[in-house]
Amino acid sequence: EPLEEDAKYIGHAAWLQWPWKLHRIQAQGEDPRFELYNLETDPMEANDVAGAETDRLADMGAALKDWMDDVLASYHGEHY
Repeated sequence: EPLEEDAKYIGHAAWLQWPWKLHRIQAQGEDPRFELYNLETDPMEANDVAGAETDRLADMGAALKDWMDDVLASYHGEHY
């Protein structure tokens, strides 16, 4: 499951694949939630379409997770 969370991720992150923007939102001590917006048709991010765009949500969630894994690896010196 691409959006399955790991305890090593905390806070807010966003992933952009124009025109789509995925938000991963997590408050302290809470499970994360995800919002998905089409910035071309909804530049003010007023209409979360995550429920209607489940395949896109899964694909973008996987890409975001890969990026977050890479950032953590760099932080821990694994790329040096």
